[in-house]
Amino acid sequence: MDILPMHVQGKGSELHVWLTHDGRDATLTPWGRAVLRGNVPNGLWGRQPDASGDGIIPDRILGIRLTSPPVDHGTSTGFLDEQAISFDPINPDGNQPLSGEPATGPVPTRPGAVIAAIQDGIDTIATRNNRTALAQALTTLGAPLGVLDTDLSAYAHAAGTSFTAEPMLVAG
Repeated sequence: MDILPMHVQGKGSELHVWLTHDGRDATLTPWGRAVLRGNVPNGLWGRQPDASGDGIIPDRILGIRLTSPPVDHGTSTGFLDEQAISFDPINPDGNQPLSGEPATGPVPTRPGAVIAAIQDGIDTIATRNNRTALAQALTTLGAPLGVLDTDLSAYAHAAGTSFTAEPMLVAG
């Protein structure tokens, strides 16, 4: 590194980064790293005050960008104790709008292969394009969604463990 106003040439500069979590050393191995480069003025970082050219030194290291690894949402909700699945009773019980008449309308069925259809269709180019179009439409209407996940492979994988049974569908 050269610093022209200080008349210093050939010096080095190092930056050491440590990552800790809960007071313990963590590793930067899964983190992304990119060297940031750019142009710098010769009047500050050059060797000669009257250097030729436009006074710009190209492609110098300006810093580094560290990018955290993607979040692993997992497929588990974690431990659920009795308190977490409790409910507030409604007292007194009210009259239920049930009659002795049989139900009318289409009957829900479990046709099967619904979970497989979700797994096979959630991370396709067509689905991603449809999501992007929907997000753009919502943004136009004043309800921006922000940045969308572009990789839905984890969702496709999780679909197989998210459902306890094939969903029921109503056709008709």
